[in-house]
Amino acid sequence: MQYIFIIFIIRLLPPIFYSRVRNGPVLPQVIAGDQTSYSIKTAKVQGSSMYTKSVKEVLRITGVNPENGLDSGTYAKQLKKYGPNVLPEAKKESIIKKFFMQLKDFMIYTLIGAAVISYTVSYIDGEPDYIEPSIILLIIVMNGIIGVIQEVRAENSINALKKMCAPTATVLRDSVWAKDSAKNLVPGDIIMLETGALIPADARIIKCENLMTDEASLTGESAPVNKTTQELPSGT
Repeated sequence: MQYIFIIFIIRLLPPIFYSRVRNGPVLPQVIAGDQTSYSIKTAKVQGSSMYTKSVKEVLRITGVNPENGLDSGTYAKQLKKYGPNVLPEAKKESIIKKFFMQLKDFMIYTLIGAAVISYTVSYIDGEPDYIEPSIILLIIVMNGIIGVIQEVRAENSINALKKMCAPTATVLRDSVWAKDSAKNLVPGDIIMLETGALIPADARIIKCENLMTDEASLTGESAPVNKTTQELPSGT
């Protein structure tokens, strides 16, 4: 069986993205790779990203031995320093805010206008009508409540899906390969990918042959993308 080895470099990718349409993970995927391949993961150093540096320089900067990976002590320090391999979640909106967001719609504005006009006309005629405006406002409120319920259910479904589909990575630590959750990866970790595997984080390739990835979920490009160990220009 052929493998692709990668050293974990920078956490630019969240562990998983979700699409309400697809209802599944949309991480970039390894399409093919021959022989044994390696890459490396770190943060920006001296104002430049690791993909702009040579493989030899990346290994020197990170100080990671690709044969052994991180030791337990270094891993613990890295995890404490950088935290889990996840993107910060946006602040959750309150139920009240979600409700008022449901009212930001042209049709809702039209209904509110209709309720105001209906009451104004009846008031001018000398017979104030509260029933029709109240029914219209009740419809608006019910529409907002139903919208909030659907939105909350959708968020709960996505969160549940994230927990079930959380990707794992085969990582080298203390000279031992083992499975671990992608969220536990830290800069300096060496990960191993097989053909068809999801890539759990951004990485600097340090050795590969005929490596190709599917990046359609990120760039929309349908054709597989060739990957090499060559450094890239800054800003690429």
